[in-house]
Amino acid sequence: MSYKITVGDGLFWDSMSEYLKGLEHPKQLPKFYTALEISTKFSGLVSELRILELAESGILPHVTFDGGPPMFILRFAKQWILENLMVVRDGRHLHRSIVIFDGDKSSATETIPESIRQLSGHLYDFGGIPSYPPSVYFLIRDEKIVYVGQSIMLGSRIESHLRYKKFNRVLFLPWPKHELEALERKLILAIMPEYNKEAFLKKAKKDGVPPDVGMISELASQLDKPSGID
Repeated sequence: MSYKITVGDGLFWDSMSEYLKGLEHPKQLPKFYTALEISTKFSGLVSELRILELAESGILPHVTFDGGPPMFILRFAKQWILENLMVVRDGRHLHRSIVIFDGDKSSATETIPESIRQLSGHLYDFGGIPSYPPSVYFLIRDEKIVYVGQSIMLGSRIESHLRYKKFNRVLFLPWPKHELEALERKLILAIMPEYNKEAFLKKAKKDGVPPDVGMISELASQLDKPSGID
């Protein structure tokens, strides 16, 4: 009785038939897998029926024994599936979350303290509205920033400052709630206001670290980037 082995290389750069021809003894034959076993190797992401369909159409590398169902060598099937059926998308940089706030932005650019003037197109004057978004804010006295803070309840926070700090203007920058503390810290180190007494600022001053003025420019560039789809 004679048996026939049919090799279907499929659309594959590394010939499976050449690999099998190079084997000198039947005992060197690799393990063959069914379509179901190949599907299981991919956690069912590629179905058994799809694997059979690709094999029977001559696309997916396989072998048949004496007219039986397609069988697969794992390394050839795996590499073909990864290269032809899997699409990898690396994604792209996620711009900061959008904060929706329908308020009037500060229009008096020339009176905004020089240290944050680059942010002028994104700053709002405090006052005159019932509620505010999560924000970092700047207490200002005579066009100089004397304190930087952050709050999700801006109205009550500013009211509390009135009892202990001298200032005559408040500007705020809406910002995602989960990023408030990180931005506040960076701005404090960039401006080093007189009323901020955080330990990290005291240490920076003690170590002679100068204000991180470049941080404001980086923030301005980030804010000016379009947030839509590229």
